[in-house]
Amino acid sequence: MRKAARLLLIGVAFGILGATGARAQSPASHYINRPWEFNFHLGALLFDDEIADGGELMLGARLVHNWPSGWGFGGNFDYSQIEDDVDVFLYSGEVDYTFGSPTRTHFFVGLGLGAASFSDDRRPDDDDSETHLLIPLAIGVKHFNRTNDPNWAIRGELRDNIIRLEDPDETTHNIELSAGISFLL
Repeated sequence: MRKAARLLLIGVAFGILGATGARAQSPASHYINRPWEFNFHLGALLFDDEIADGGELMLGARLVHNWPSGWGFGGNFDYSQIEDDVDVFLYSGEVDYTFGSPTRTHFFVGLGLGAASFSDDRRPDDDDSETHLLIPLAIGVKHFNRTNDPNWAIRGELRDNIIRLEDPDETTHNIELSAGISFLL
């Protein structure tokens, strides 16, 4: 799991560094008339062994404002459960870069900052939740319904949701694989 997380981190870093030199076409010219992207997604969240064993179903939504330069900024919210008792909320703000392409398929990378909250219903005391630092790294693909003035897209994404735990003092890598539909507004 850690090896996959390192490879994802390296891929996102190269993608962000390479974004300044990308010149295929105006990177996100399809966003000129519809800059807002509202995404609903479903996926699997594979937790690091420090948090839980195995993976869980995840639901989420994103709202991103995209500029024709390829850069975008937005918010992300994901929900999952661990063993039907612990609710997991991942929320972050992030910066994305969409690479230009003459086709309907565009690749993107992203980097964010946010929080991961765990709420445990099994704990009887008042302190039944914990919140930790979240740093999501993303790489993905969007396939638009048409090249000129699209109004929806299919979005697939691989993310490393890095969560910094305080007890034990450790960083965890929680891999997310998701797919969904984006509406361009």
